Amino acid sequence: METKNNRYYYKCSDCLVPVVVDQSTHDGAHRSGMVCICGGKMELMGQVKGDKWQKTEVLCDCDDRCTNARGPICDCKCHGENHGMGMAATHLVVIESGKIEVGNKYNSVEAGKAWRELEAAGKEAYRVRWHSVIEQINNRIWVSSEAFHGQYNGWKKFCHIADMKVYSTREKKMREFIAEMNGAII
Repeated sequence: METKNNRYYYKCSDCLVPVVVDQSTHDGAHRSGMVCICGGKMELMGQVKGDKWQKTEVLCDCDDRCTNARGPICDCKCHGENHGMGMAATHLVVIESGKIEVGNKYNSVEAGKAWRELEAAGKEAYRVRWHSVIEQINNRIWVSSEAFHGQYNGWKKFCHIADMKVYSTREKKMREFIAEMNGAII
């Protein structure tokens, strides 16, 4: 008899420490609102499968025109197999997977605090750099295309850096971003 694996891999959004949580004692729903010891939000990476993690989604081969159809005519790629079946025509698909990392060279509390301070410094550098442009936009005052795209791309870059999953790279890129926002030549 095969037993169900109820272990899930989470990673802190701030200190990036990985955690494996056994959810067999709970209702099976993924925990939301989990907080790391450093204070950061825990993000679900996926279910533990041996020495890897897997994130899955329920998908269907067909679109709503086929699965929610009421009539007999089907000319999509399923050739009528999923026609009019609604949610019954779905299957589980692996959308992301990866190797479980072992060990952590960072003190998660200190790393989380340091990241939040660096992230706040990045936001402040962005705000100071683009303050007048943002004020003009908020007050519906015309700004040049160059200024608009500059502030927009700056925020996009900040968000991309904040979403990075390797601590040393994320920290380095955020320091470079702060220097760039402060007008330093990198």
